[in-house]
Order: sequence, then C-alpha cells, then structure tokens
Amino acid sequence: MNHERELPNFDMFQGFLDYDDEPDENVEERIDKFIQNQVPAATTKKTKSDIRKLDAFLQRKNETRPIETIPARELNIILCEFIMELNKDNGDPFEISTYNGVRYSLERHLKAVKHPQPDLSGKEYDKFRACLSAKVTIAKGAGKGNRPNRAMPLSEDDEKKPWTSGAMGKHSPKCLLRALWWKFTTGFGLRGVQEHRDMQWGDVKLGESSEGTFIEFQERATKTRKGACPGRPFTPKIYCTCEGQCSESCAVALFKLYEEKRHNKEHPAFYLAINYQSKEDWYKNQPLGNGSLSKMMKETAIDAGLEGNRFTNHSGRKTGVKRLLDAQVAPHFIAQLTGHKSVSSLSSYAEADEKMQKRMSAVVAGESHPAGPVKRTEVVSRADGGQDVHAQSMSTGASGFSGNFNGCTFYVYSRN
Repeated sequence: MNHERELPNFDMFQGFLDYDDEPDENVEERIDKFIQNQVPAATTKKTKSDIRKLDAFLQRKNETRPIETIPARELNIILCEFIMELNKDNGDPFEISTYNGVRYSLERHLKAVKHPQPDLSGKEYDKFRACLSAKVTIAKGAGKGNRPNRAMPLSEDDEKKPWTSGAMGKHSPKCLLRALWWKFTTGFGLRGVQEHRDMQWGDVKLGESSEGTFIEFQERATKTRKGACPGRPFTPKIYCTCEGQCSESCAVALFKLYEEKRHNKEHPAFYLAINYQSKEDWYKNQPLGNGSLSKMMKETAIDAGLEGNRFTNHSGRKTGVKRLLDAQVAPHFIAQLTGHKSVSSLSSYAEADEKMQKRMSAVVAGESHPAGPVKRTEVVSRADGGQDVHAQSMSTGASGFSGNFNGCTFYVYSRN
C-alpha cells in the first residue's frame, strides 16, 4: 500500500509570491488618490493656493526644475527668498497665521511630489525656519497677529436677543433650524459648519436617565478626527433643565418639535431645506443648502439686531467654550466635550470680554473690588482626629481658608 501523502494539484501561493510578475503600475497611484480623498477640501484648497504663490516666485527666478528634483540644501535657500518676498499686493505683510499656514502647505506639497527630504523641521531647512521666524517678527511689528476679524463669542445679554427678537425659536421653520443649530454648537461643542453639514438624521437621539431627559450626539469623522483617531471620549448630551413647562429655548423641546415637523421625510440629512410654499409642511425632503448653513450665525445676528460684524458660525463654539471656562469647568473636561486634541488649544477661547476688561481695569486702578460679600472657609480639627469645614461671611472682598498642620494654624486669603 502506498502511504505517501498525496499533494494538492494546485499551488496555494500562486499569485502571492510570484516575484517575476511586473507590479501593477496603477496600484500606487490608486493608493495616493485614496489617501488624498480623505484630506479636507479646505486643506487641499489652501495648499493649492499657497503653491501657486510659490510657482509664481519660481517663474520670476527663472527656476524651471521640478521642485522634487531640487536638493534640500538649495531648496532651503529658495524657500528663504520666497518667504522674504511673500507679502500682500500692496507690500504689507500678511497675518502671522498666513505665514505659518504657508509652511505647512509647502510641507504637504513636498510630501505629495515625493521630495527625498520633505520634512521642513529637519536640519536641512534650518535657515528657512529662522527666516520664517524673522518674517513673523516683522508681521508682529506691523500690527499683525491680533486677528481683528476673528469670530467673537456672544455675551449673556447678546445671547438673549435672538430669542427675544424672534430670530430663534419654535414659531417658524427657519427660526427652529437656527435654534437647533445654536444649541448643538454651544451644547455639543460642534464646529459651526462641517460637523453640522455631516450630521444625519439619527445622529441626535432622545434619551432618559436618572439625571433626567436629554438629547445626545453621536459624532462622525471631523476635520481633525479622521481614520483611526479616537473621537470624543463620551457622547455629548444636553439635558433638559426646565422645571415644569419647557422654556422657548429648551434644546429637548426644540428637538421634539423638529422631530414632529419632519416625521414623514426620508432624506438622511439632519438639516432639511425649508418649504416656503406651505405653512403646514415646514420642510422639504432635501438637505439644507451649504450656503444657508454657512451663514446661520451671520443672518441670525442681523435679524436679532446684534451690533458688529464679527459674529460668525464659529461664535457659537467660542460662546460655549468660554462659558465653560468662565464657570471654571476643568479644561480637560471641556476638551473632551469639544473634541479638541489638546487642552492648550482652548487658550484662544479664554480672551477677556468687556466685563472682564473693566474688572481688571478697576483692580489695577485700586478701586473697590466689584464682587460682593464672599465666604471664608475654615478647617477646624476635631478631638477624634477628623476635621470640620465652616464657612463664614466676609465683607472685605477676600476669600480663603485656614487649617492646622503639625500643631500650627495657618490662614490663606485672596481676593476673588
């Protein structure tokens, strides 16, 4: 009897380990295209715009070599000259953020064209980085960097105006969309356009817990959170804080009304276009236009009579974050809500408003402290070794605490 093992009549590795075959020339191209498709459209647009400036500079220098063929040592000098000459058409320097943005656009482009040394933080480009730093210093000297057109958060008084004026509310399809947009932007910490544009029906859901009724948001991929990057560590929730009858601005009540008004619509977009032809059927079975979504805050501010032109969609996110910072919520909790990658990113939201500037002015001028009576907290040791905490009203404008350490009593006071 033949006990030899019968071999299979096919090669299981055929097509996998055949190194004699020529590689598919289109594979790498398809991979690059796949990766490029995940880059935010705004980033791609910014990169192209900055590279056009570089191409124009290279033409003036009669530099015809493709940038990927220029050695890093030479490219270092070329980029220095480019940054030195990079100004507005009238000769004024750009904002500081523009120059920093150009640096990252250059780096993205060098990687895209497969330059052998695309990392501008390497030692090969030391002069370029020093030149960029010098250009930023010049821009600062010209008064740049203050971002005069940056979005401003709404004060508490300003935030009331859209509701009292009727620019937001439950009484019309437009005002309801505005109200939901504002509540989601401030309460969920959403970016003013992109995250709203990506929202689909079902991303926001009604819930109930021992803490009360709430709506929660399940995020999708965002500008800074794509691919394998983790999302928010928890699903953001907005709780109903009304006692008894819900107020006009209750997020839970607004969501319920919207759910009722769009119950027979099948389009997956969360924000639907307004049906101006019917008073009963508020919305169409199609998404709200990008233009309407992008101008949500600007048009609301106009209808509410808010003064100034610095209220943009980003004002909603800034308002929510600033309010949390003013309430002394721990920054790492705020970052978890908003999806910021680092706590340091919140620093730009903490700028002093008019009230805080007036308060600081009063303190510097030595005027009486604007705060009213405060409490002093005192820690008292008990006979059993434990401690009691006592609060005592003070009218001196000071606050603090006292305690006992190794038989010594200490007092710490500070002004609010």
